[in-house]
Amino acid sequence: VKLAREGIITFDEENASVDIELENLLTFKGKKKGDVTTGTFKTKTLALSYPGYGSTKVTTNLEMFQSGGKMAVTGEVRFKETEVQYESRFLDVSKDSDIIIISKEDKEKKENDNFIQNTFLDIKIVSDDAIVYKVDAGEIEMKPDITVRKDFEQSQKITGKIKILEGMYDFADKRFVIKEGAVAFRGQAGTNPLLDLHVEYDEIDDVIIMIKI
Repeated sequence: VKLAREGIITFDEENASVDIELENLLTFKGKKKGDVTTGTFKTKTLALSYPGYGSTKVTTNLEMFQSGGKMAVTGEVRFKETEVQYESRFLDVSKDSDIIIISKEDKEKKENDNFIQNTFLDIKIVSDDAIVYKVDAGEIEMKPDITVRKDFEQSQKITGKIKILEGMYDFADKRFVIKEGAVAFRGQAGTNPLLDLHVEYDEIDDVIIMIKI
């Protein structure tokens, strides 16, 4: 890891400025003047991976603005060559420490937390090619085109869809083949997406199961 050019960091009691570019990794520029902070964070096909979870190359272009206790983040996150390998180790997912389950009580508490009250988000999430979810039981290819939006004092909402390109999954000694489908988000409170899948049972000809939730 090395600097692509000379970096700049200046600061005093009230003001600060940062301009750093790491070669083939990321660029960060930020300024602080009084209680106002602005910044941009960019990456270009930054390779990320974690054993047992997956790998990807991510390009980001995010703008940040903070004034007092309020913060806004806008921009785009774009994935490429992504493979997700994570699979829960427990039949009861509530026992899996990697999965967070939010109860009604938790939700009521979070409505009063700092993130809910003081954060604005408008971030588009897309992928240049198919994201592959690959586990022992099967493989599914999907392509997201969604936007995460959150207004001050409101919970985040999602619009857009995740297109299911194809896939197969083995369950209870049976193989199901996903021909196509989509998960559509309508920007409603809570996630609550619409699911439309076209699935064929691999051992019975001409049987198509359509699931719409």
